[in-house]
Amino acid sequence: MRISGRPGGLRAARSRADAGLLVTIAAVVLLACAVLSGMTAVVASATVEAAGAVVASAAGPAGAVRVSAPAPDAPGLDGSVRAALADRFAGIPVAVTRTVETQPTPLALPASESGSGSGSGSGSPSSPTSAVLLADETIASHAVLVSGSWLDGSAGGAGSGGSGGAGSVVVQADAAAALGLAVGSPVALGSGGASFTVVGTWRAADPLDPVWLGEPGPASGSQAGAAGPFVVSESDLLALPVSATTRWTVTVPAAGGQAGGLTASEVEALPGAADRTGIAGAIALRGDTTSAGLTVTGDLSATATRARTGMTSAQSLALVPTVLVGVLALIGLSRLAGLLAGRRRSADALLSARGAAPAQFARWSAVEGVLVTVPAGVVGSALGLGIAWLLRGGPAALAPEVLVTPAILITVAALGVGTVAVLVASGVAGVRADAAERSGRPRTAGTVVAGAAVAVLAVVAGLAVWQLELAAGAGAGAGGAGAG
Repeated sequence: MRISGRPGGLRAARSRADAGLLVTIAAVVLLACAVLSGMTAVVASATVEAAGAVVASAAGPAGAVRVSAPAPDAPGLDGSVRAALADRFAGIPVAVTRTVETQPTPLALPASESGSGSGSGSGSPSSPTSAVLLADETIASHAVLVSGSWLDGSAGGAGSGGSGGAGSVVVQADAAAALGLAVGSPVALGSGGASFTVVGTWRAADPLDPVWLGEPGPASGSQAGAAGPFVVSESDLLALPVSATTRWTVTVPAAGGQAGGLTASEVEALPGAADRTGIAGAIALRGDTTSAGLTVTGDLSATATRARTGMTSAQSLALVPTVLVGVLALIGLSRLAGLLAGRRRSADALLSARGAAPAQFARWSAVEGVLVTVPAGVVGSALGLGIAWLLRGGPAALAPEVLVTPAILITVAALGVGTVAVLVASGVAGVRADAAERSGRPRTAGTVVAGAAVAVLAVVAGLAVWQLELAAGAGAGAGGAGAG
């Protein structure tokens, strides 16, 4: 016969009698959840930051992708390319810099300049040489002014340097020194000898900045066997009879929620977004006939792939110690659950003799486990995430998507379910063992527990091997991609 009366009262009385052990179990759950959630958040944040830093610190072609089209004044081309890039990089913080650059074009210097420059020629009244011309409205954001002013007459600033008076030119400082040019010097550019006046000299702020895509001219003053770049307004450049190419350079600035400038989802999406074939196809699909001859260069996709692979591998390897911490916590909880079952053996035997079935003990233990585990797990997880939040420098380094991830939720939930299962198994095993002892049957509880322990260890070992194989395979794939 089943025991009747007040089940809630009986459960409460059992719990009050063993409040000390239940508090200890709750403390272990709280501590384990704090360690697991905090460790998972710190690892996730650190790996995302490292991946973002890899992309943001990439130099030259490794940090950019560039679309080039031999049609500088084609109507609608700029809109088509920008729209395609916006679709490809939707949700990813990138900067698109549009420039127009010419092939080497004739450059003529007055006698005074041609005679003083080391690379000018023979010193005749108009010694011809060649120069590369560049139109870049944002050049002041990635170059420094050495002397004079930018085209708009300003002496610097992120918004200056791109447009200004007709017939003005800002010359790369090393090229100007080699040609003997200074502020106020006249030069003739193009096959028609259009007159320009030097209003300033400049040099790349960082020659390794991906926006330059590894071109030597911004740092050395010499490019494609010609002097320059000579920065002129786009209208002046297009008025010259020269062959020019329009370029759209996509870079990832070091800014945003993470210290490296990217979040986890952005790191995951960037390799595909920066794929050169995909970008060319996206532009072609827009049906712009002026995109014929378009080329896409730069290795941003390969760099982003390596960063993503490193992030994924590190997080995969970190799962192994996380699981081990959870297993150790469950082992400790199983010992506490065994002590709890031992203390209740006499009382449970009396209840069993009065008609309480093992299923009732299982329900009581499950309810008790939930009431102990859920509050402790919630508080412990919040504590661990709070500590991780402080260790990682607050919101600037620990984004919400890192604070609450599927990995953290699954880890904490698994520990909670495991704790309830341990309490139920220990409680029922104790009742059945006592019943078997009274009836003279052999006790099987120890065998069951040992078998469960072996199964858990086998699962953990299999998980560890799988994660190591996954990380090794991902690393090999990244190495192949980088080599290609």
